[in-house]
Amino acid sequence: MVLILCSFGVRAQQSFTYNRFQYHKYQWQQRLTENLHVYFPKGCDSLCSYVVREYPTALARVKKNMGTSLSSTPNIIIYPATDQLYESNVGGSELKDLTLPTFITKGNRLLLAYNGSYEQLGQELKEAIARSIWEAQLNGTSVEAQATGATQETVPHWFKEGAICYMSNGWQIKDEDALQKIFRQNQFHGWEEVISKHQTIAGLAFCYFLTEKYLPTAVMQTYVQLRKRKPLPTAVRLITKRRIDSLYSQCVAYYQARFNVRNVMNVGNVFLDSLKQKNANAKEQTIAVKHVNGRILQILPDAKNEYIAYVLSTPFTRTVYTYNIKTKATRKQINYNLPPWINDHSDNLYPIISWSANGKELLVTLPEKGKLVVKHYDPNGGFVDRNTLNGTDGISTIQELKDNQFLLSAWRNGESDIVLFNDRKDKYKPLTNDTYDDRSPAISGDEFYFSSNRPDSNRTKKRNNPNGKDTLVNAQGIYKRMDKGILPVHTDTIPYIHYDQPQLLADGSLLYSSTENGTLQYFIETGGERKIIAQPKDNFFINAAKHQMITWTTTKDSLFINSDSIRTINSENKIAPWLVDYNARAAARAKEDSILKAARDDKPSFLDGVLKAANQASDSKSDSAKHKAKGQKNKIANDSAASPYVLQLYSAYFSAQVNNDYYINRYQPYLNYQGQFKFPEIGGMAQGGFSDLFENHHFTVAYRIPAGTEGSTFFIRYRNTKRKLDWGVAYYRNVDDLKPDPKRNWIDETGNPYPNAAKVKTHYYELSASYPLSYYSKFDFTTALREDRTVFLATDEYSLTYPAIKSLWSINALSYELKKLRPTLPNLYKGFTAKAGIDLFKGFTQEQSALTGCTAQFSYHQPIYKYITLVTRLQGGYSGGDHKVLYTLGGVDNNVAPKIDSNVHFAQNAPYAFTTLVTPFRGYYQNSLYGNEYAVFNADLYFPVFQTLIPIETPLSSINNLQLGIFSDIATAKETWNDTKQGFKTAYGLSARTTLAGYPISVQVGWPGTFSKEPVWYLGLSLK
Repeated sequence: MVLILCSFGVRAQQSFTYNRFQYHKYQWQQRLTENLHVYFPKGCDSLCSYVVREYPTALARVKKNMGTSLSSTPNIIIYPATDQLYESNVGGSELKDLTLPTFITKGNRLLLAYNGSYEQLGQELKEAIARSIWEAQLNGTSVEAQATGATQETVPHWFKEGAICYMSNGWQIKDEDALQKIFRQNQFHGWEEVISKHQTIAGLAFCYFLTEKYLPTAVMQTYVQLRKRKPLPTAVRLITKRRIDSLYSQCVAYYQARFNVRNVMNVGNVFLDSLKQKNANAKEQTIAVKHVNGRILQILPDAKNEYIAYVLSTPFTRTVYTYNIKTKATRKQINYNLPPWINDHSDNLYPIISWSANGKELLVTLPEKGKLVVKHYDPNGGFVDRNTLNGTDGISTIQELKDNQFLLSAWRNGESDIVLFNDRKDKYKPLTNDTYDDRSPAISGDEFYFSSNRPDSNRTKKRNNPNGKDTLVNAQGIYKRMDKGILPVHTDTIPYIHYDQPQLLADGSLLYSSTENGTLQYFIETGGERKIIAQPKDNFFINAAKHQMITWTTTKDSLFINSDSIRTINSENKIAPWLVDYNARAAARAKEDSILKAARDDKPSFLDGVLKAANQASDSKSDSAKHKAKGQKNKIANDSAASPYVLQLYSAYFSAQVNNDYYINRYQPYLNYQGQFKFPEIGGMAQGGFSDLFENHHFTVAYRIPAGTEGSTFFIRYRNTKRKLDWGVAYYRNVDDLKPDPKRNWIDETGNPYPNAAKVKTHYYELSASYPLSYYSKFDFTTALREDRTVFLATDEYSLTYPAIKSLWSINALSYELKKLRPTLPNLYKGFTAKAGIDLFKGFTQEQSALTGCTAQFSYHQPIYKYITLVTRLQGGYSGGDHKVLYTLGGVDNNVAPKIDSNVHFAQNAPYAFTTLVTPFRGYYQNSLYGNEYAVFNADLYFPVFQTLIPIETPLSSINNLQLGIFSDIATAKETWNDTKQGFKTAYGLSARTTLAGYPISVQVGWPGTFSKEPVWYLGLSLK
């Protein structure tokens, strides 16, 4: 599992964060070399050593394929398991929407997770390097790119992901098999349909097509054009001299011919036709299961063929079900939620399902609150028992044996072994105990088979080892553990050949998988003779214990399962197209090397002989210096010791922008502001901040200089996100200017009127905490002390000595928030949000009032057609107590020029202690509705103009992201303390919104109730 958390591969970059959970208390170590910095948990030194050793080779490969390299020393953070990587805060606070000018300085940060295989970790290292280069060069993290505004890439997500994978690890057998499976199960008329099935595989396949049909360096040259800010269609046209739609057609035809699937029918029809034929003789072998739309990851029948367990994958959730074959009832067992900020979870193995030794219970293995647990369920969904695999970072297989023992393929601290776990004694017994990757055990008595990558004594020794000794060559394959040791069964040193998944049949035959022919195949070996297993076109699972081939296919709402005996074929092995291309490239390289060798002239000329003596001395000195320098580098790389991690600065940013945001809650003391709500005026904002390497500590400082007569604003905050409970402290100072209002007749205790000109000086101290319940929901709590002083300006003799109005309040807020949103296009989502909170106010001056305020909000986002999205919002609030909160309605968020209803003046003796503004309520001025109780409903329909109605792309993102809308608002408010009802008010209008130079901008016009009345215009620095 690998992440470069400058962005998360989300299709549309959004300023949207999810909750993180920290269950492990790591003791981080660091190993600093000249070329890279590695950070890893204490005890995982083997992972660090592997990365340090493999990094130069990985960097050289990526540099060759991309034509460029990393700009600075990378910081590589290694986690011992994929699910533990989910706990990382890295990337959770990345700035997404950057206004101009914003300058960010940071290094390269790469995240890796060990998943039981060092080979896979090496591939992830190369992908991490390629992704870091891509993000730095196309997302504009350089100062120059930020200064010119070139900070957002426009490359389609499918091509980006495919190109990164291709330039790091090439076109692998697993990729070709996945694409072939997609083509065999679907009928494609265009490459866009392939993209919709699997974006990364489609991107990989397109890159391989460009390489094979046009130029070996076509992908690298395309990347060079993308770095020049060329759109993808333009970039590929410059390289191939073909339009991209023509390339799409060629690509589909290329793979249809490659896989021989030109006449494929719809998979549903193919399956149903074959199903009818099979049902004529074996109806009982086919099972139809109703389920929600999703992808089946695993199917496992029980020993008595009474139940079928399966894992269904839907976006960011995997669910385990059991199906009763006799009653045709489906039972849900458990959900496993996946982090929504990551798109590809293919490296996550969980949940792993298996049946108990007695066949009566379903075992579900998955991470839970930082620990690996095995949950036992009866087939009807009832919870039975739970085992905790203490001290284990991860497992890939599990099998329950007798006497409360489990056979595990597990890893811990970077070492993967086959172990026996005794649940009663909570002890592990290693069956293999070495530094090699061991997995997939198949046990039979005291002997068992497993797959591994270890030295094979039958192979040639590798000479010229850096340690000065000959070493055995590692061979990947299947091994057999016996009393006398570990013996190789099927192994090979060729990188693309993998022997894996050994299983023992009832008759003692060995079943295993192999990629020796350039595609994944299964073999059965008996007495030295082996046969190929006939593989169906559908998804399949081989049940070795029953000698069955279980196939399945899915429709939108059904799962069809069929079981049949394993069939073998005696035909000769045929190499796959992948291996044909591989051999052709190898032959071409060999021929090229032979030509270069033959062309090399080794005979010295006369001039060489004359100059040889003169240059020999200098060459000797130079070689000696190089050898010494190389020795020093090797010593740094190999002998640098790990040390405890010391807190260090990683990233910092500075932004100068136009701003009128709130930095604290919107509540303002009623008396100090003399009954009016003061919206922040627009001004120049200088803001900066920095965080540490792991993003556990965050500092933010901001200073706003007003454009008019307003005072300045200063804000500083520290947030600590190191543990599950996040907390922070903040300080806020602000000066607001109260505009004179002759109609506001407020007087002091002696009956004298307040002077008109005044300023309100505010000091605000806050302590906050946030506790996540899930990736989407959390509780927030803040407690704050607010001090306000209303100072009257000395404009005449009367106001010269007028005393200031002082207030001191304690404000405590508790809220629950649920955000179940997924980004679709920039500034558009699908899903819903809900939030409810209660605010408690206690005064320490004046009347020492106590009051409460309760609010609730709900919004629903639903794409209707081609991302044309309907957004509805419902919010309401109520305040009670000795005094109350005055809710005023009218306007939009971050309004540049707020318009206030001058006919509304709030009485000094009204029982209000605080006032706040509720938005959006368009078509009316501020204060058009007010009271201590309110309700607002908004309905907006947004049309992404150039992404749906007029599908064109321009060089300007502000035009590409333009969205037009229509809206309708309904609101009401009431003063319960005097039973004043103001009725319902409605409004209708139009809107336009986009982002310009990183600023969210909206222009809206609303008609109050009827189009015959004068409309109200709004310009806001917000999209709400």
